[in-house]
Amino acid sequence: MTIEAAIPQTKKWWPSWDSRKQLSCISSETIGISQLCDRLGRILIESRGFLSAEQQTDILHHWRTLNSCLGWATETDTLGYHISVLKSIYPGGLTLLSLYSGIGGAEISLHRLGIELKGVVSVETSEINRKILKRWWDESGQTGELVQMEGIQRLTSQKIQSLIDKFGGFDFVICQNPCTYSTRSSKLAVGDKTFMGLDFSMFYEFVRVLQRVTSTMERKS
Repeated sequence: MTIEAAIPQTKKWWPSWDSRKQLSCISSETIGISQLCDRLGRILIESRGFLSAEQQTDILHHWRTLNSCLGWATETDTLGYHISVLKSIYPGGLTLLSLYSGIGGAEISLHRLGIELKGVVSVETSEINRKILKRWWDESGQTGELVQMEGIQRLTSQKIQSLIDKFGGFDFVICQNPCTYSTRSSKLAVGDKTFMGLDFSMFYEFVRVLQRVTSTMERKS
């Protein structure tokens, strides 16, 4: 699907010097995005629509970078396909533990599948990402409870126990690729692209939490 087909209202305003027809993905990286958008916005306003060739190149560079940095990531439609089986398993809704949530891809996918989110514990380091998820939660009319936590290290055994007591357990635990969150992770070169490698310390934290949730719920049952 082309950009024009997906959002036809942009055709009237699309600049002739932007030859992009498709987006490979949409980046969920939010660090520095606000400042960058402000800078690019000022360039567009000050130019009154007549950008120099250098300005056009600069803007296109940033747009293409942001649209390609997660070319290897799972999009919500793809994720929704893989977890669509949950709709028949939990017809009355489910409780979710979402680790390294980002801007809420898992939560949005479940909502789009028509699965009620009775309760969600979202663990996400980025404050901006947490605000985006909270805004979506409020604006999409969710009736369940959203608990947001800043870091996975805060999920101690005692905290996990209290959350399980609060929600009666978790029906589904999901973890986004933790490599997108750490500047310490190694870099992998594939062709002409460079990707962030897996941060194993963060992955081990996911394994720790998953094992603790599983053992706690087994004792509870």
